[in-house]
Amino acid sequence: MGTASDQQPRPAADTDQASTPGSAPRRTHARYLVRPEHGPILAQLYLPARSGGNHGNHPNSARQWDFGPFSYIRSLRLGPTAERDGFRCHARGGQVGSLLHAAHYSDEFSGVSGGVPDSDCVVAHFIRSGWARFENETTSVTLRPGQVVFRDTTKPWRFRFGPATRSRTVVVPRDQLVRHTVVSGRLPQIVVTDTDLAEVRLLTGFLDLARRFADDTLSPLGRSVSQDVGIQLLAAAMGAARTAEAGEHSNVVLAAARRFIDEHLDDPSLAPGMIAQELHISLRSLHRAFEDADESVMVYTRRQRLRRARIDLMTPGERVADVAARWAFSDTSHFLRHFKAAYGTTPTAFVKEHREPGGHEVTDR
Repeated sequence: MGTASDQQPRPAADTDQASTPGSAPRRTHARYLVRPEHGPILAQLYLPARSGGNHGNHPNSARQWDFGPFSYIRSLRLGPTAERDGFRCHARGGQVGSLLHAAHYSDEFSGVSGGVPDSDCVVAHFIRSGWARFENETTSVTLRPGQVVFRDTTKPWRFRFGPATRSRTVVVPRDQLVRHTVVSGRLPQIVVTDTDLAEVRLLTGFLDLARRFADDTLSPLGRSVSQDVGIQLLAAAMGAARTAEAGEHSNVVLAAARRFIDEHLDDPSLAPGMIAQELHISLRSLHRAFEDADESVMVYTRRQRLRRARIDLMTPGERVADVAARWAFSDTSHFLRHFKAAYGTTPTAFVKEHREPGGHEVTDR
């Protein structure tokens, strides 16, 4: 892939830093080195430790650094220990056509990315150590080692990387990604999954291989094909992650809905609309969760009510009509019909078969 010494660097961009009260302004050493079209990348932001004086706990702002291919980043703010301990951040990788990949290390820092005109892209972050957080007005996700996040930078995101965080970053222009048919419908705003997902492992395998080749060692055809393969794999990983996330969400909704139903079986007003409202989910999400389990909301509700009624009918002295009313069946004939369909016998015959010695006679009325 080559080293920094092989490059023809652009002039270093020295960024003025916010200083603590009473201190003299300081400058950081910030470099972005890359050949105009292809080749290895070395991006560094270095702030030396402060010697003496009031260290304070005031983060420094980096606003003028030329972020190069990371142009979706709008601003950086260094962590609270930067004044005392200094700050290190570097990203190194390469490009396969328009697909950018880089290994990243940083001390704690935060900032804003996305929402930059003409810099729309989809970014993936694979967390190897430390942690990272991404949030906007409606969403907040925190990633730990072994997780990957895919996010659309059309709109701005606030981000924070924890101390000594190592990650891998992949950047693809948004317009190129949406042209691939494996991404169906609208791109998700953000989706999180584990790095052991099969499609994600295929993508990381491709990136490991890409690291061994400088982009300019490939022929134009090889570069084009490799770029398309990388973008297709990224799209497939996003699609699989979205499917897995939706399935997990569906399971959570199903468990919560079943629990709520079981706790309110005696409520005659129990219905899908009420359940969705109480769980703060859409009616569509509720029905989809039960459809994934091959039953409907009301089929599950009726089955649970019949189960509870069957238990009550084994108690001496219980009348069928009273049990039916207790478990919110609209009338006795409705209860008789569903009980026989579920258990192959009428409530009266069931009670006679299971009645304890000395129990009372039971009728369907």
